[in-house]
Amino acid sequence: MEPNNKPTTICHVVAMPYPGRGHMNPMMNFCKLLASKKDEILITFVVTEEWLGFLSSEPKPPANIRFATIPNVVPSEKGRAADFPGFFRAVLTKMEEPFERLLERLDQPQKPSVIMHDTYLMWVVDVGNRRNIPVASFWTQQMSVFTVFYHFDLLKQNGQFPINVSERGNELVNYIPGIPPTRIADLPAVFSGKVLDIVFVHTACEALSRVPKVQYLLLTSIYELESQTIDAIKAAIPTQSGSASSAPSPSRGLTSALPPSPTFSRRRPEIGHAANFPGFYEAAQTKLEEPFKRLLDRLEPPEPGVIIYDTEMPWVVGVGNRRDIPVASLWTMPASVFTVFHHFDLLVQNGHMT
Repeated sequence: MEPNNKPTTICHVVAMPYPGRGHMNPMMNFCKLLASKKDEILITFVVTEEWLGFLSSEPKPPANIRFATIPNVVPSEKGRAADFPGFFRAVLTKMEEPFERLLERLDQPQKPSVIMHDTYLMWVVDVGNRRNIPVASFWTQQMSVFTVFYHFDLLKQNGQFPINVSERGNELVNYIPGIPPTRIADLPAVFSGKVLDIVFVHTACEALSRVPKVQYLLLTSIYELESQTIDAIKAAIPTQSGSASSAPSPSRGLTSALPPSPTFSRRRPEIGHAANFPGFYEAAQTKLEEPFKRLLDRLEPPEPGVIIYDTEMPWVVGVGNRRDIPVASLWTMPASVFTVFHHFDLLVQNGHMT
């Protein structure tokens, strides 16, 4: 699919997401946020022909976001789970050439101002450097995961990778900058030491080793929630000042892709909550209300017009009602799940739940 006619723009962003829903959605959401800032920003969102078909049934993005396609050079999304290593290998080796051919068509009449790519697509860094186009690396996961990958050599140096988690899972990792002491069992599952995971870990680490060669690092995070980890990475990755239009140079910008927010008290590291989920869930129900109320007291005028909260945090309803602030409940799972919970008493009445 050929891109649409190109208007005169101040900034032309070419977005190259990893072809997977969990990576594509965050990048598209950020593109919508970016496109809303100025009409003169044009974003070309690059997908495979198959993915264009998937996205065609969804609401259309703003007018200054357009799609451009490359051929289906990777296995189908519908069956990729059957051979994920093969899919991942194709993503790393088959997409670069058609993407570069697309860039050649986009060069006229206006050269792209910046290429924004999923961090795992390491080949984009080389493409941008060859064409003298600044590159922004977009990380879609928690910053703590990025940090563990970035300092992966420390795990090896300390004899904690590869490792049998069932035997040594309770050992602490207490030497990764910006990460609180964490059990090996609570690290991302890919650090379990399985053969396929080892291949993925080394590939991911290679991708992150390219980050110092880009101009910007964009994080789908909020600084106040991961400030310790983000500050540690800013200290670890070399930076230098310069304009976005200059030649590629070491990473100049470490930026949260979400606007800043007031600070919350951090009750327990997210990276380890799976080890004691009941305790984590209980803390979410009983420990967050007081700091949240104190935060509301500190908010600068104007007064909040509404509080949007996750449905699983019912204490927010009481806070809103006591302060006479309207409350909006946000349910993050399918409506069918909500309905089953809402009518749970029917399951009990029919003897299907004890």
